[in-house]
Amino acid sequence: MTNNAAAITVKMETITPEVAIKYLDSYKGNRPIKQSHVNNLAAQMSAGLWKSTHQGIAFNGGNELVDGHHRMWAVILSDTPIKTMVTRGLAEDDVAFLDLGAARDMADAAHYDGVEVDKMAWPVAKILARGITTANVKVPFPIVRSWYEFYKAGIDAALEARAICQPSRQKMNSVMTAALARAFYGMERPLFDRFVQTLKTGQVEVKADMAATVLRDAWLTGRVGKAQSSEAYFKMTAALRAFNERRHIKTLQRAEGEVFKLPKLPASLNYKVTNGLDHPKAGTKARKKLLENRV
Repeated sequence: MTNNAAAITVKMETITPEVAIKYLDSYKGNRPIKQSHVNNLAAQMSAGLWKSTHQGIAFNGGNELVDGHHRMWAVILSDTPIKTMVTRGLAEDDVAFLDLGAARDMADAAHYDGVEVDKMAWPVAKILARGITTANVKVPFPIVRSWYEFYKAGIDAALEARAICQPSRQKMNSVMTAALARAFYGMERPLFDRFVQTLKTGQVEVKADMAATVLRDAWLTGRVGKAQSSEAYFKMTAALRAFNERRHIKTLQRAEGEVFKLPKLPASLNYKVTNGLDHPKAGTKARKKLLENRV
């Protein structure tokens, strides 16, 4: 391995969309671009959530961009300048070692950001903000954190309930916790707490409490649905609706859609890339068209 430390330079630069185009043009290789990742980065930049860290972009000794392609496309897509560290002069055998560290998850990001919250809060916040169909979609931590802060009351109440009624044989997963968090906004608090206690104990005082025990039985016997499925989410929602309506049920059917209305996200938190490139299949042709329109 070549010791190229003396030839390497590092400085902070402001990257405008025009500079990003220039830097992307310096690289003649064919590195695959993940459009969904570009969209996530662009959403952060558009929302003013992008942060400069020691992790920047890098060029080899031939002044070709070898690290940071997704960030450059995101700058163009969001039409937002960013400040980032720029490393120049990497040797070719150094380039092979880029991005080999362990990937950080949401819990890691929260820890480094000084946020001490149950890690279940992050997938729950994402489901509340973007719906059950996005349960497995990756969203950058700064965006998820802003959603958590907006829905904090409901999420914290659901996390507390999860801790209270956690039977030893089963764990309340993120989709069920999200359904509970959403119901928090549509139920009177005493009734919400009564549902949680009934779910915990399985004991009912009146028939109108049966919805919680029907859910409990289905949950403990694995009949609620797969761990992270919409089936589990909408069965939980159906039980909460029946309990809230004080309606006696004997069997658990899934709700056909959302039942409890959430507080509406303000426009400042409704992050989305809206210029037509937010579809994962937009890919190379759309990015090429974007460049043609800007140059």
